[in-house]
Amino acid sequence: MAKRVTAIAPVDELWALPTGWRWERLGSVASTVGGGRLKFNKSHYVESGYPAYSAAGQDGLLDRWEFDGEAVVLSSIGARCGKSFYAKGRWASLANTQCIMPDSELNARYLWYYTNNEERWERSGSAQPFIKPSTIKSLPIPLPPLEVQRRIVARIDELFAEVDDGEAALARARDDVATWRRALLKAAVTGELTADWRTSNPPTETGDELLSRVLADRRIRWEAAPKNKGKVYAEPIGPEGDNLPALHPGWAWVSLAQIASEQERSFQSGPFGSALLHSEFQDTGHLVIGIDNVQQGYFSKGADHRISEEKFQELRRFQARPKDVLITVMATIGRTCVVPEDVEDAIVTKHLYRITTAKNVADPTFVSTCLRASPSTVNYLFGNTLGQTRPGLNKSILERAPVPIAPIAEQKRALQIVAEQIEGTSAILDDLKGCSATLRQSILAAAFRGDLV
Repeated sequence: MAKRVTAIAPVDELWALPTGWRWERLGSVASTVGGGRLKFNKSHYVESGYPAYSAAGQDGLLDRWEFDGEAVVLSSIGARCGKSFYAKGRWASLANTQCIMPDSELNARYLWYYTNNEERWERSGSAQPFIKPSTIKSLPIPLPPLEVQRRIVARIDELFAEVDDGEAALARARDDVATWRRALLKAAVTGELTADWRTSNPPTETGDELLSRVLADRRIRWEAAPKNKGKVYAEPIGPEGDNLPALHPGWAWVSLAQIASEQERSFQSGPFGSALLHSEFQDTGHLVIGIDNVQQGYFSKGADHRISEEKFQELRRFQARPKDVLITVMATIGRTCVVPEDVEDAIVTKHLYRITTAKNVADPTFVSTCLRASPSTVNYLFGNTLGQTRPGLNKSILERAPVPIAPIAEQKRALQIVAEQIEGTSAILDDLKGCSATLRQSILAAAFRGDLV
């Protein structure tokens, strides 16, 4: 059963308290009991917005861990060590928790607001941190009269509700920003974003001339490579689509094949079949880039799958190159990003295609943006997926994907505008999110100094 432990030492005043308040050790005004290893299902209820686990009707409950009333349940072991929730009604303590039940001098909600702060708790252990029961019982707590505690709780609830409203508005703003970002990217790859820039920097060639130059330059570079001596050059296939919309002067519809580099293996997926097995992944070695690394518009660390040096050398022909365009082509299709310039030696899996672009013609980030923001490009990709239970794209489909290409200077200007606008907006939202968390802490700090009543 719960046991009262009187504090063994007086409390040093941590900060000055108002008249009528006093410092106490938690063990002097509350009882504690360790959680039991009980069998629960996921049923729960919410009381005043705070979760409390229901003990009603569960199997395996032991009476000494089952209670009626109010308490604070503190996670005392593991990754959530220091987190707590307010429990009310018929409930039972859980494994790896300590239940703190206030006496008649202490309001349970007041206690919860005070103790639900990980910085208050001294932890022991390293690999598996834990809070000792003696640490809980010796925690200093500022104790005003019970009626003042109730008023403090009511005021915190009121102020936190206002913060909640602000956070909800911020979440809506983030949704609006996500919509705005999609519109911004679309404007970048359709030429709307650079309309003013184009007026001051008119193109020096038509779209047809741009395409002709792209293809001629590609052929010249291919034929100049010694390894291609005596070989017959194969003209890359053009974009698919008879109803592609008209583009701005100087722009042209091209296919991914037409803007791929003339280098070998510039349009490639990873190894198929038994060439790379999941069982060969390990914690150290060379990175294996898969679906989880390719997020929409950015490269992520992902699952951090790796292979040995020996396996890497065996599969080196599938190596990713800095600034390659990556696109997911199996199961999760159409996500795209660019390989970071400082990428370590890594290979790609069969779930991706990597495309090395001719960078004097097509900026990789611009191409990646087209693949996720150009309506005609996106419609083509998702309109040509193969399979239903496990949709996919193959090389033949990707090579024909239509991409709107501007002169390289205009591509770079569009990307510059996008970066400037997105960076500024993200910074504002991040600052507001940080302000919200700081405001909550300020409210609690004022509450326990006596400044809210």
